Amino acid sequence: MNAVIFDMDGVLVDSERVVWESFRYAGEKTGVPNVERMAIIGLGLNDEAWIKRFRQEFGADSDRILEHEEAYLQNFYANGAAPAKKGAQRLLEQLCAWNIPVAVASSSPAAVVRGRLERVGLLQYFTAVISGDMVGRSKPEPDSPRSASAPETRWRYWPKAATHGSFPNWGCSTPGRSACPCR
Repeated sequence: MNAVIFDMDGVLVDSERVVWESFRYAGEKTGVPNVERMAIIGLGLNDEAWIKRFRQEFGADSDRILEHEEAYLQNFYANGAAPAKKGAQRLLEQLCAWNIPVAVASSSPAAVVRGRLERVGLLQYFTAVISGDMVGRSKPEPDSPRSASAPETRWRYWPKAATHGSFPNWGCSTPGRSACPCR
């Protein structure tokens, strides 16, 4: 194995449960039934695709629902974090011990990806973070992570360089140094 690419939500971080709860709360506050089903319908969709689907489902109630859902999420993340999934840190530590570089590719915006991973102590394991705002098209019909535009995502070096243990321009190019940033 030369490298591993993970999704974030629901794989590394248990954020899907928080989103479900935010919609349940919004439905309760607005009196609109079954709002929490959007947490399931929206799994894996980027913001643009999700909001389009949401507005189709809830029409005139959309703005009121979103107001309460966003307030719930802001309060939740201001006071805590969605927990890491059980075993995620141990797996990342083991991959690092084996000198296997790890990246995360998520449809969430870069600031969200970095913030969630940092809050649960997982960001340090990743040599690259690819987010939905770095590619032309995110889920549900994503472009390849290799199309990412951010300089830190120099995919032309990855995973080829992973087999050699160096990542040019990522601060891991010292000969003999581990390819994992956590070392």
